[in-house]
Amino acid sequence: MKSSETKAVVAYIFIIGCLLIALSSSIKNFLADYYFTKAEKRYYRQIFNNKPVDLEYFDKAIQLNPANTNYHFRLAAYSKLNQLDPILEYEQSLALRPNWARGWSVYAQVLSENENLTKIALYQTQIAITLAPNDLKVLVQSTRLFFKHWEMLDNTQKWTAMKGLQKLPRYSYYRLMGDLLDIAKIILDRPFHFQTEEIENINAFIKSLVKKNYKQTINHAINNNWDYYLEPLLTEDKHKAVFKRRLQRKLKQTKTKSNG
Repeated sequence: MKSSETKAVVAYIFIIGCLLIALSSSIKNFLADYYFTKAEKRYYRQIFNNKPVDLEYFDKAIQLNPANTNYHFRLAAYSKLNQLDPILEYEQSLALRPNWARGWSVYAQVLSENENLTKIALYQTQIAITLAPNDLKVLVQSTRLFFKHWEMLDNTQKWTAMKGLQKLPRYSYYRLMGDLLDIAKIILDRPFHFQTEEIENINAFIKSLVKKNYKQTINHAINNNWDYYLEPLLTEDKHKAVFKRRLQRKLKQTKTKSNG
């Protein structure tokens, strides 16, 4: 056999080998997706019928495609819903995708539910916001978690929390308003001693909520007992009038209930 023919045969064998490897990988990924889809359908069916949850097909999918971060992350969420320990799955997912800001953010939220792991959760939150400082979901979660545990923050984390307060009102999404009001309630529910500059940032944040949607802000403040803080920050007569009417309405409803 001539040298050129030998090279051609080797090249063909190499190409066929590559195609077989690619085909094998594609088949494994297809089967993994099939098992994962089946696992999710089976999971919801078992929940609906109040039957014990079996995670067998989740495990099969992960065995076929262990590098799929989505599998680990969603399995962690399902494990958490069934009161199983999801931390290992979150860690495996983030080990495969260490720059995934939202992954770190969700992981931090899970850790924060255990008071013994709160410090670690705050550290993970700082990682998330450092990786994606302008990601809205990360920004909301980090700001909420930082203010919820203000007394445990270091100076860097406090600075990050205050920067979050300045950034969040710039977003105009309607559904974000509920998150912003929730953060306001968390801040004003906690009797921490803020520094003068921090108080100024909080006041600016509250004023931005009034500007964004004054009716919703006033309702939330009165219904959640931080109207005492909001009232001095209202500057427009229209806002003051709405505040007075809503407060009178609440007092009237409270009086009716007590008499009843």
